[in-house]
Amino acid sequence: MNADRLIQSLLTDLPALLPEAAIVFLFLISLIQALFFKSKATTVTWGKIYALALLFIAILIAYQCNCRFGSYFWEGWQVDQASIQFAVLIVVTTGLVWFFAPKEDSIGTYFPLILIGFVMGALFLAYASHLLTAYLALELLSLSSYLILLHPAGLKIPVEERSEAALKFFIQGATSSAMMLFGFSIMFAFSGSLHYSSLLQVIMQSSNPLLLTGFLLSLAGFVFKLSMWPLHWWAPDVYQSGNTTVILLFSTVSKIAGIAAAYRYLHSGPMEGWVQVWLALFAVVVMTLGNFGAFRALNFRRMMAFSSVSQSGFLWLALILATTGDSLKILVFYLISVVLGKWLAWAVYQRLGPALGAEMTTWSFQRSSGLFDGLMLLVAFMSLTGLPLTMGFFAKFFLFTELFEYLNGPQAGLWWWVLAGSVLNTLPALFYYLRPFYFGFIKNECSQSQLSDSPWTVKSLWLVLALAILLFFFFPGVWF
Repeated sequence: MNADRLIQSLLTDLPALLPEAAIVFLFLISLIQALFFKSKATTVTWGKIYALALLFIAILIAYQCNCRFGSYFWEGWQVDQASIQFAVLIVVTTGLVWFFAPKEDSIGTYFPLILIGFVMGALFLAYASHLLTAYLALELLSLSSYLILLHPAGLKIPVEERSEAALKFFIQGATSSAMMLFGFSIMFAFSGSLHYSSLLQVIMQSSNPLLLTGFLLSLAGFVFKLSMWPLHWWAPDVYQSGNTTVILLFSTVSKIAGIAAAYRYLHSGPMEGWVQVWLALFAVVVMTLGNFGAFRALNFRRMMAFSSVSQSGFLWLALILATTGDSLKILVFYLISVVLGKWLAWAVYQRLGPALGAEMTTWSFQRSSGLFDGLMLLVAFMSLTGLPLTMGFFAKFFLFTELFEYLNGPQAGLWWWVLAGSVLNTLPALFYYLRPFYFGFIKNECSQSQLSDSPWTVKSLWLVLALAILLFFFFPGVWF
């Protein structure tokens, strides 16, 4: 009888998860394609089809959002406004990046299979509200990340260097996974439940040092996925050894998944003020150390890796403050600004990198087309910094405005430190994001024939991304 009820409950929940089931079906198709259709041309064609299928699935997720809110699979799968927004952002970002990826970056028999597994793990993290569901999704995302990093598509970097980066990524990922599982096991010992809401409730009602240790350890998996200090040391090596499409997926989709999972965990119940403010202070520490690393880096890829650490600090702060519907919109708005800025920056570097290299001290832009390339890169970096005329300005403005609401409440003194640290951490980005232009246009003599003019198809993508960044500055009300 219990088995009958179990099956009946499972069958009742499945129709509500049709869009997510379509991702699983797409994974099975990619497995068949990898086994029986192995030519390079066929793989690239299938990749474009899979990317379009992901965009269609994103439409299904958004279309069905109002009629399937609730808990499924014995309260291990939560569908609400937040998870829908994160899920759509994950699937749309992956689909668009994959569709517009250069041909050489998506060649390979198993590339579609691995990438769809990557999307599945990220997507399932957005819905998970139970330890086992979240842990399985996190492991699926991590295993796909290890494989996609080792995939040779579009890479001229020696396999030894890529293997070293993948090994560091694997070791830190396994370590953070073990820490997370150990933390949850401590919390389970106190709560007797694996549901996020029960685990968080125990934390808020107790001051036991062992329980607090378990809570801190349980955050390790989220910290690793967001490449935040102290589990960020994999990022510089991975960014330096991966192709630009893979790096872009790591710096956008993985971050969205990490933010979604952490949001589901930390906001599964009411958060006490002392927990909130100390997690916010942790975000300031992450920003500072990320900026320090980017400030010292002269390699473009490593600079982007450390700046990504700093961006994760700002995203973590927006996550901690996302306690209402309006503050959730600020978090998602900030995520979109980061995705657009990073996509534009890496798209431009994808074109310039083969000729200019990664060391910015040797960069020299062209006198003609180099001006357009540099302008597109400047728009991306202005947005990531938070300067006016770009979407990033309002992303930071709304974040700081949300912080002001905490300055007159409990722990006001600590919140003032959070605000001051966040504002001050926007300034170093002005230096290291402008450094490529200093070397490319001022210090080194401009080149006449270093790089051929970019094709109009590439420039069109850059223009669309740049216009999106600029239009969100003039019309931020479209989102709110």
